[in-house]
Amino acid sequence: VGDMQMYLSFLGYNVDRKDGYFSQATLEAVKQFQKDQGLEETGEITPDLVSSAISATARKWHDGKDTLDTQMLKALEVVSGK
Repeated sequence: VGDMQMYLSFLGYNVDRKDGYFSQATLEAVKQFQKDQGLEETGEITPDLVSSAISATARKWHDGKDTLDTQMLKALEVVSGK
């Protein structure tokens, strides 16, 4: 549950915690993610749902790495002397 909360948060879903406690906000975020992915809105975290969240997270990271990769941005800043 904690990992799923982190994925959902990174993807922009409203989760109120990331400690593995399955709150009402987590349930609603899971259902919204399922809806957005064209999946049945059960609110249940299954291996397939986690896989889908991991894929969506990887896609977002890859597509936005120029702004999301703060370590790379800092390294480029240091190397360029700014």
